[in-house]
Amino acid sequence: MVLSALLASGAATAADIASHRPAKDAPATRSVLRFCPAGRQSAIATLPTLEAMSIQTNELYETSLAVYESDSTQYSRSVKIKWADLARITCGIASGYLSGGEVNVERLSDCECNYARMNRF
Repeated sequence: MVLSALLASGAATAADIASHRPAKDAPATRSVLRFCPAGRQSAIATLPTLEAMSIQTNELYETSLAVYESDSTQYSRSVKIKWADLARITCGIASGYLSGGEVNVERLSDCECNYARMNRF
């Protein structure tokens, strides 16, 4: 709402918009993840063992982390940094579930989707 008010009044600058963060008590949203269709089957989840799933998920995590931290991504105007960050986060979450012995297909799908989107840019 604050962002809407700033935009409506014409008083918003790029710094205002870039630094806007939702309140701590605001409900968590998956606005960026909406690009990844719900109910999509995960290719990683079809691997035969939990170890194979973990290895593949960790590879996606490590690659997205490297892309996120690379100078060419950090200093680019491309949205690749957003997708690299989301891939890094969602693959890290999926990896956490796998390390706990749980195959969470939704988290694996999010990881794969964000990783694929990162590679489009």
